[in-house]
Amino acid sequence: MSSCTSCDLNLMTPFLNAAFGPALKNDNMKSKDFDVFVVSSPIPYNLLLEKIVTTFSLESIQNNIILALNEQYCDSNTIITLKPGDELAVIPPLSGG
Repeated sequence: MSSCTSCDLNLMTPFLNAAFGPALKNDNMKSKDFDVFVVSSPIPYNLLLEKIVTTFSLESIQNNIILALNEQYCDSNTIITLKPGDELAVIPPLSGG
C-alpha cells in the first residue's frame, strides 16, 4: 500500500481538522467556515472518505470525490497518515469544456 506522506513523529494521534469552504456548498449541506471531526491516524483512504461523505452528506457525489493530502492526490489503496498542519482537500466532481 502507498502512503501520501512520509513518516511522522506520532502516528497514532487521533485528529483531523477538516476545513470546508464555498466550493462544497450544496442544498443538502449547511454552509460553515470550518468543521472539525475526529479520526484515528493512520487511516485507510476508503475509511476516511466514508467518514467525510457521511459527516457532510455527500452521498450523491461519493463516487466522484478524490482526496488530496498536502496538495498531492491520494489513490484509493492509500493509507493516510495525518500530522499537525496537514491539509486534506476533498476534490469535488469537475467538468470542463
